Amino acid sequence: ETFFWDYLNVTLSKTSTAALLLIRIDDMVELKIKYGMEASYEMLKNLAYLLNNIKTDTQQIFKLNDPIIACCISDVTKAEAVQIAENIRKSVSESELFIKKITVSIGVLQFQEISDRIQVSSEFIDELYNITVNRLFIANNNGGNSVCSQSLTKDSIHSDKNILLVDNDDMNLEILSIASLKVNPFA
Repeated sequence: ETFFWDYLNVTLSKTSTAALLLIRIDDMVELKIKYGMEASYEMLKNLAYLLNNIKTDTQQIFKLNDPIIACCISDVTKAEAVQIAENIRKSVSESELFIKKITVSIGVLQFQEISDRIQVSSEFIDELYNITVNRLFIANNNGGNSVCSQSLTKDSIHSDKNILLVDNDDMNLEILSIASLKVNPFA
């Protein structure tokens, strides 16, 4: 995973016309329960194999923590990144490589969407990743087998999941707000 973060840092220092796709197998928990851990690892390996076979020279594939695979694409517009994500989604759903038919959810972010608001730094890379994870979460919550390239959709706003942070000490409040942003929506 360290290589992934280093790759993002190097890519961002060279270009802002890159994109990040985060790909996750839908219903992975149910697949683990039904087929076991070994079969779920095999599905991830087969997904990585499929992605490596359909990727181009401008795409790099990374296995991340959790059952997430990242695809970094250089020199791409947002529309092209979304089309690549749709092609991946369709290829996976039609593939015979898996123990059963599976689908994936994909979050897409083209770096220029936020590069005007934030200077390139470790905070920028964290923000880029967090936005893409949010979009992956939205795609998964929309029933899976989908691609999400927008964060602020009517369906993505859940008022019942807001957290009110109250503290008289500004430092405690800042720590609590940072900690609340680090929560993994797939836990």
